[in-house]
Amino acid sequence: MRRAAFFVDLDHFKNINDSYGHQVGDTVLAGIAQLIKEHLRSTDKAVRWGGEEFILIYLETNIDELLTLAEELRTKIDGHRFKTVGHVTVSCGVTLYKNGDTIQSIIKRADNALYMAKSTGRNRIESL
Repeated sequence: MRRAAFFVDLDHFKNINDSYGHQVGDTVLAGIAQLIKEHLRSTDKAVRWGGEEFILIYLETNIDELLTLAEELRTKIDGHRFKTVGHVTVSCGVTLYKNGDTIQSIIKRADNALYMAKSTGRNRIESL
């Protein structure tokens, strides 16, 4: 079992703030945070990384379990209906710790996977 980093980024979040205002945007972020919290196992950690991004750290996982957990969370958010805005999706980038990784290198790889998910259609998961 290995450690993993998992980025979650709301798709088109700027449109929510522009269309409904920042207070509604903040409510959506709080809702996403709650869905993430409900999803975490006792060994996992999650923090808001900035803006509309969250990073989840899984301390004990493998690639198959990581991808399953990521898809479960993505599906949970995709199926949730938020008051005022309704449907919201997220893109996810995941990666496992590799020998020699630093905090910076694993975060960069997860962020690169997230960028791939965003650039290939959103509401999806990519792994590196």
